[in-house]
Amino acid sequence: MKGLMDMKKKIVNAAIGGCILAALAVGQVVYSGADKQTQASKENVQVEEEAAMETAQASETDTIEDFEDEVTEEEGTVTAEDDEEIILEEEVPLSDGDKITKTTETLSKKTSTKTKTLSSKSKKSKTKKKTQVKWKKVTSTSRTAKICKKTTTTTVKETIYKKGSKKAKVKTTVTTVLETTTTVTENGEYDIAAYAKKADSKLISLFKSNGYKFIIDSSLSKTGVFSPSKKSISLAYHSDVIYHELGHYLAYVTGKSDKSTEFAAIYEEEKEDYAGSNAAYVTSTAAEYFAQSYRIYCTDSAKLKNSCPKTYEFIEDRLAEL
Repeated sequence: MKGLMDMKKKIVNAAIGGCILAALAVGQVVYSGADKQTQASKENVQVEEEAAMETAQASETDTIEDFEDEVTEEEGTVTAEDDEEIILEEEVPLSDGDKITKTTETLSKKTSTKTKTLSSKSKKSKTKKKTQVKWKKVTSTSRTAKICKKTTTTTVKETIYKKGSKKAKVKTTVTTVLETTTTVTENGEYDIAAYAKKADSKLISLFKSNGYKFIIDSSLSKTGVFSPSKKSISLAYHSDVIYHELGHYLAYVTGKSDKSTEFAAIYEEEKEDYAGSNAAYVTSTAAEYFAQSYRIYCTDSAKLKNSCPKTYEFIEDRLAEL
């Protein structure tokens, strides 16, 4: 009888032990599943955070229009009498980073002499000289260089008088010279103050003190890029586009003011009055309109004030905040 009771007790204990083991096993499975679910959740959050960061960085970068070669033309005439000196403006390098080469070629030189009859005899012997300089400058700016071709035609007319003679000899010399100046700027970092001299000094100081850099990168597919995430302004080559990109920077450091409700109203009211180049692109968004307006503010403030007075005043107010 006692043996039978001991056997029943062992069977019960075994059953209880089996239940405990089974329960532990189930618990481990449940815990393991929960742990995997928590880990997966963490990974999803990390992926979402990385995606959000990438989106934020992408939205921070503003660009201007697609790169295009630029060609500009200038011309003028200067006249001098006798010993007056004519001094024409020289092409000056922007900085030590610019490599300049010059070539000069005389295209033609012609001299003609004729005699003219005076109304009366000359009282004394003398020579009168008149010099006229006509010049035309064509500047082509590409991704890698700026080439300036300056054609200068100098006409020197000498009238020679002889005492007691009613005849005067007129000698005319016409010389045409082509001067080609090629400016190549190396890729790299430059001092923005040297290249944006028309920009507000407080804005330039803030740009530098905040650790931003100005970079020339001829491999850019755009003429200019402003990137807060990289803390930089990059240009494909030196040009006035730097003021456009500084316009983006001004908006950024004044609380993204180009996206404010106040400026949105000004943009809608005055964008049709914009009279500058590349109007379709410039007026496509409030941000681009603001940036280009700052460019005009720097290069021709009177023009901006006359055509878009509220835009001009808004920019003045933002600069006053610096």
